[in-house]
Amino acid sequence: MTRTLLVPDPGGAPTNHWQIWWADVEPDAHVIHWANSMDVTQEAWASGIADAIPAEPDTFLVAHGEICAIVAHLLVSLAQPGVAGALFVAPTNLDRNNRHSKMSVPPGEELSVPTTVVASRTDPCTSIGEAERIAAGWGSKFIDLGDAGHIDAASGFGPWPDGIALRDDLIIRARSYVRPSLFREVPAQRWVF
Repeated sequence: MTRTLLVPDPGGAPTNHWQIWWADVEPDAHVIHWANSMDVTQEAWASGIADAIPAEPDTFLVAHGEICAIVAHLLVSLAQPGVAGALFVAPTNLDRNNRHSKMSVPPGEELSVPTTVVASRTDPCTSIGEAERIAAGWGSKFIDLGDAGHIDAASGFGPWPDGIALRDDLIIRARSYVRPSLFREVPAQRWVF
């Protein structure tokens, strides 16, 4: 069974946000609800997300805003056998909008599961160029939504069925995913008979 874990910004998602709508329309989708503490490390947020991931191997993470970097950090630094893919929506450039001063910049490492970065040309938190660089660094598929603001309720994204379609694309990609760098890491085999 495929599960979707919706990971909002540390401030939480308002009731008219697409992540809340998604959890309402899909029985196997769940939203992480954060405590109001803002003075935590990136590792503590990653640990909180890791604790919410079920043991089943078919969990897809859908992160929004600043939390995208923490989810990427989680996928790079912690063993997460339950995660099959991640959808990063409007990833925030932590250098530019750094209300969580203890969090480091997103890792520039290829992630171990298929991922997609969805960004907007009019996001006040991250330029489209920066979002493309984040996607390239993580080995993610990149989707440009055009003029879509921060892809949140304030930008008109309450119900967002296209988000579910993007997650469904990840499900299909995860079935046959092999990290591209693994092809470079496998030495040629010599057979002697």
